[in-house]
Amino acid sequence: MFMSHSAALTLANILAARRRIAGIATLDTPLPPSPFLSRLAGDDVLLKLEIGQASGAFKLRGAANAVLTLPGDATGVACCSTGNHGRAVAYAARARGLRAVICMSKLVPEAKIAGIRRLVPRPASSAQARTKRRSKAAASPRRKASVKSRPSTIWPSSPVRAR
Repeated sequence: MFMSHSAALTLANILAARRRIAGIATLDTPLPPSPFLSRLAGDDVLLKLEIGQASGAFKLRGAANAVLTLPGDATGVACCSTGNHGRAVAYAARARGLRAVICMSKLVPEAKIAGIRRLVPRPASSAQARTKRRSKAAASPRRKASVKSRPSTIWPSSPVRAR
C-alpha cells in the first residue's frame, strides 16, 4: 500500500512502518547516556545513535518506508539531496531492486558524494543530463518551452535485485 505524505500519524501506521523497514533499517540502535546534556537538562538524556544504520544516518528509516510503500510496478525513485537523504534513498532503492536518481548540488562535500557513489555507481555529468532532457523535450509533440537546468550532478543507478 502506497502511503501518501498526508497519512495519519497513528500507532498502527508507526508499527506498520517498523515492520516494513525491518529488513533494511537497523531498528535497535544504541542509546548511550549523555552526562553533559543530562546536567544541562537536570534529568537523564539519552542519545539515539543512528550512525549504525547502513546509510550512516536516521534518514534511512523514512527513505526505506517511502520506497517500500511505492506501488509494486514502480521501476525507480528520485530525490534531491545534499547527502544523507540521497544516500538513504539510494540504499533503500537498491535493496528493493529499483533504479535511483539522486540530484545533488555542486556544493555537496566530496565525502557525501562518495557515499552515494558507492550505492549509485555510474555518474553522469549535469551536461549529459541536460542534453538528454533537451533531446527528450525536443522530441515531444507538446513542447511549449525550452528546457532549462540548474547546476547539479545526477547519478542514475543500475537496477540491483535485493537478496
